[in-house]
Order: sequence, then structure tokens, then C-alpha cells
Amino acid sequence: MNHPDAIDEIVVSVARSEAERDACFALRYRVYVEELGCRIAAADHRRKLDYAAEDDTAILFCAHSGGKLIGTVRVHHGAGMGIPRCFHEACDLPRFLANTPLTRMAAIGRLAIDVPYRGGKTVVTLLRDCFRVIIEDHPDTSLVFILALDDRRLIDVSRLLGFRRVDPERLYMMDVGLSVPMFSTIAASPTRASRKF
Repeated sequence: MNHPDAIDEIVVSVARSEAERDACFALRYRVYVEELGCRIAAADHRRKLDYAAEDDTAILFCAHSGGKLIGTVRVHHGAGMGIPRCFHEACDLPRFLANTPLTRMAAIGRLAIDVPYRGGKTVVTLLRDCFRVIIEDHPDTSLVFILALDDRRLIDVSRLLGFRRVDPERLYMMDVGLSVPMFSTIAASPTRASRKF
């Protein structure tokens, strides 16, 4: 198999059909349950799908290369169906709501990358395209939150993309493991935001 960095094109899109969404849930199940050993009570263990109620109000992004699903991430926007409760708790959203309305916030979680494609450009491409769509759909977005698994490489990638910790000591236990709540302030203009990311 080719090294992931040798792959010419990674195509990021929104999972719209039930089959596309199920493929994202299946990839998440392989990563979180089978590989990392997470005990996710809400998962459909019979069908091997990491599905939760929060997925009903989220946009699922998927990254493909050569027709194969290699990554996925879940996004909520406050101007749409709201931000999940776990982000309110983990990221101390009441502190941020004092200056920014919920309708200008987005939350990113449940990132899963297939094993052979980690450490390459997949995660950066997936998240950058995700940010681009957020800004195109909601140009007044000014805050984006992410719950990054407490892994040095993921934290480094998040920092590379402009995120910083909500609090230097804050960690949050999720059903997929210990996470680091992070946030990024972005420009209100799509042009300026795309330059930052």
C-alpha cells in the first residue's frame, strides 16, 4: 500500500445519504471501539456503528481517497440545531457566551481517521475543508470549539490549525476517552477566515 502522503487527492464532502452516514459511523466504531477499546454505551454494537443522538443534529464530514472513506468528523453549529451539552460543560461555554452569542459558535468532535492515513495530510485537509464550509454557511461564525483526544499529535495538529486550550489544566472525560477542550477565534469574513485556516 502507498504511504498516505503519496496519495494525490483527498476529497472532503458532507455525508448526506443514510449509507454515507452509516459508513462514517462504522469508521468511528472501528477506531474508537475496536482499536481504542472505548466502551461506548450508545453505540450500535450489533451493526458496529458508533451512532449517538447528537449525530441527528450534526453535519458529518467525510474524507475519501481513491473512493475509500479514510476520515470523518462531526460538526454542530449554534445557528443550526445548537451545540451539544458536552461542549457546554467541557469548554465552559457560559464564559464565552458572555461576549459571543451561541449562533456564532461551532463545535467539532468525533474525529476519526483510518489507521494507515494518520500522521499525514488527511486530518489537516479534513479539518480545513470543514472550517471552509462552516464559514461559507455561517459567515458570522467567530468561535470554533474542538474536543481533541488527549494525544500529543492531535493537540499539535489542533494548534497548527489555530486552536488553543480553553484552560491550561482543563480535561474532559468523554465516552471515547480523555479530551482536551480547545477553541479558535476566527474572522467574521470568509476571506479572512480562509487565510487563517
